[in-house]
Amino acid sequence: MKFLFFILFYGFLLTCCSTYRLITHNFPGSGDQYIFPCVSFPASSSPLPIPTSYSASHFSREFQHFLRTHHTLAFLMIQNDTIRIEYYAPHLSPNQTIDLFSISKSIVASVAGIAYEEGYLSSLSDTLGQYFKNLPPHYPCISIDDLLNMRSGIHNSMYYTTRLYYSHNLSGTLSRIPQHLSPGRTYEYNNAATQWLVALIEEVTQMNFADYFYQKLWLPLGMEDRGNWTIDSRRQKHVRGFCGLNLSARDLGKLGLCYLHNGHYAGQQVIPSTWMDSTFHGSASSQPTPEDPIYHMHWRIFVPDEEVLAKGLLGQYLYLNKKTNTVIIRLGSRESSVEWLPFFRELMDSPKAISGFCSKNNWQKL
Repeated sequence: MKFLFFILFYGFLLTCCSTYRLITHNFPGSGDQYIFPCVSFPASSSPLPIPTSYSASHFSREFQHFLRTHHTLAFLMIQNDTIRIEYYAPHLSPNQTIDLFSISKSIVASVAGIAYEEGYLSSLSDTLGQYFKNLPPHYPCISIDDLLNMRSGIHNSMYYTTRLYYSHNLSGTLSRIPQHLSPGRTYEYNNAATQWLVALIEEVTQMNFADYFYQKLWLPLGMEDRGNWTIDSRRQKHVRGFCGLNLSARDLGKLGLCYLHNGHYAGQQVIPSTWMDSTFHGSASSQPTPEDPIYHMHWRIFVPDEEVLAKGLLGQYLYLNKKTNTVIIRLGSRESSVEWLPFFRELMDSPKAISGFCSKNNWQKL
């Protein structure tokens, strides 16, 4: 009887913690939006669709075959505010929400920019200690700028990344991640940094992050499809800011156009222009990182104020090129063997020739 009680008790305990999610679902994958509870956002009653005028590449069988065989779920190229190429995997519809993974981080940063412009944050040099009590050791010295630029010094490892991803209580999990480097010095990509930004926005606005996002970004952009942001649990209701936003490709395109046009969309300034300028110009302190030329304000900057990228797990890309007025979105179920950034550049510059290049399997990783 005692043995049976032991098995039942620990079986129950397992199902109530992140370990159960880890064992059940293993590695993150497309469709993870369905394994977490979420906050849903309705389609706008006055949607603002992006105009379409498809190019020849849109109709190319070679091009569509290339995308399909390289595990692409959705692909959009928007030039001069018009959709020129649009592709969806055979089992998806255009209004289907797709997991954006770490593209979510860049959007969290934009929400932080709105909170900053509205006076909720006085300076990016403000530290967590100015807003929170009972922080883990050394956390009070971490600045907002450190969080935005992944220089927080918070320990990053597969163990902590996994615990955070599958957490049922993100606030509690965050408080148990130690700091192992001095803040402000060393770049180290870290999911916890973005989650602290979510907590900070909630603290200063006294609003749930999802509600603030809905008011400040969702409604002004006139989203035409439903979307959602996953949360840790129905009890805690903490938005999974580092990975949990799920949108249709077209609605992500609206965000892309807003970023491309310095925070402006459909006749209104949605994201402060000063924040956009600061984000895409980089700063004197911006330094190359091991993975990209510059990681600044939760964006990857290849050419300041011209070519920038938001990137997520499984090959989720939001690519912006201001010089050619282009937004390219690739959302996939795998990263695939394609070098996507050179592919985007070639497509943007030579859309008529892209089908022939696809048939020759260019841009393959070595």
